[in-house]
Amino acid sequence: MRNAIRTEHFIRFNYRIQVFRLPQQCKAILADCSPSAYTAAMTLKNAAFLALVGMILATILLVAGFIRDVFAIAQGLITAMTLLTSFIRAFAGLSMVVFLYAFHKTQ
Repeated sequence: MRNAIRTEHFIRFNYRIQVFRLPQQCKAILADCSPSAYTAAMTLKNAAFLALVGMILATILLVAGFIRDVFAIAQGLITAMTLLTSFIRAFAGLSMVVFLYAFHKTQ
C-alpha cells in the first residue's frame, strides 16, 4: 500500500482524537490517494455552474408566481401585500442569478 494514510492517536480530556497524516504526494490531489473510495473531481467553476442552473430554475418558479399574483391582484383576489412579498422573492431570485452568473464568469 504505497499511499497509506498514517494515523496518530492523542488522548485529550478523556476522548481519543485521531489525526490523519497524508503522504507528501497526496497533498496536491486527495482523490488519487484513496484506493477504496471514488471522489469525483468538481472544480469551483463546475460548482458555480451547477448553482447557477439550480438558481435559474428556482427563479423561473418565483417569477411565474409573481406573474400569477399580478393577475390575481388585477382580478381583486389577493391583497397588495401578497404582491409585495412575491415581488421581493422574485427580485431576490433574480439577484442571486446575476451574482452566480458573475461568479461563474470570473472562475
